[in-house]
Amino acid sequence: MIGSALRQRLAVNTSAPSAARRLLREWLAALRWPVEGIDDLVLAANEAVSDAVQHHYPDGSSRVAIRFDADVAIRMDETSQVVITVVDGGRWQPPPASSGFRGRGMFVMRAVCESVQFHATDTGTHVVLISYPVPARSSTPLPEPRPPAPGLESPPPR
Repeated sequence: MIGSALRQRLAVNTSAPSAARRLLREWLAALRWPVEGIDDLVLAANEAVSDAVQHHYPDGSSRVAIRFDADVAIRMDETSQVVITVVDGGRWQPPPASSGFRGRGMFVMRAVCESVQFHATDTGTHVVLISYPVPARSSTPLPEPRPPAPGLESPPPR
């Protein structure tokens, strides 16, 4: 993994998905991740966090924070992938027999990520989202532009 990882704890409430979207979008933009990839990952993370809030705490009894982490992995083929992990302290809830217009979150996550993994344990549910690979970018910042050579400065504005 390279760069600075995103490590957050989100309160289990209806503002958690918007907080996750904002944090992830800012983090990915700072990494100069491709814009179309940012949109896909923000959508997938929104679904995972929304599921943690809506499905894993159905009676409001558990208020353990949602762990929301993201990191970048460099692959052997010199491409990069973002790995997002969403962990909650609730119990996996099977989808209802009739979900009406709801229940598309897993489909959406799988449509925009190369890999989506779900792990239900006695202590909670782990969702791991792995982006499609993109060409690796240097973690070294770009150098500052050099000042113009003497005598080549721009004339003052008129």
